[in-house]
Amino acid sequence: MSGRISGVQAKLKEQCPSALYVHCSNHALDLVLQEVAREVRVVADTLNFVRSVSVVVGESSKRKMLFQSMFGDDEANPCRLRDTEETEAILTDVGEQQWRREFYEALDLVTTELDRRFDQEGLQVAALREQTDINAANGEYSGMRDHCCTGARSVR
Repeated sequence: MSGRISGVQAKLKEQCPSALYVHCSNHALDLVLQEVAREVRVVADTLNFVRSVSVVVGESSKRKMLFQSMFGDDEANPCRLRDTEETEAILTDVGEQQWRREFYEALDLVTTELDRRFDQEGLQVAALREQTDINAANGEYSGMRDHCCTGARSVR
């Protein structure tokens, strides 16, 4: 779909040659999670576990209701990643509490990496790198050296 020969990217380039193609944020997020999961085993295990829980909960409306009664509505707390209060009803086993702590630490690592990669400067660098790759594949000089060495980089 985004192929540089016959995909959306190529069609956009026909209409506007100066257009810069950047992967959609969902695809970029998927690539980041894959890379982090390759580097950190606990992240891979965590993502597999979350996927499994999602499948099990999603297969039954009864389990969905139980899950919502235990953890609340997503709309109320969309960005809550860490435990913010002590709960003793859900997890009482020390091993499970340790696993939970490690899970949130791994999740914090992922969110920190996402914040780093998706800040404005990081997106500009990623877009410039992708454009350089495209230009190199087309046999064109990208001018990246000039851009980087002249101090033209934006700083926030």
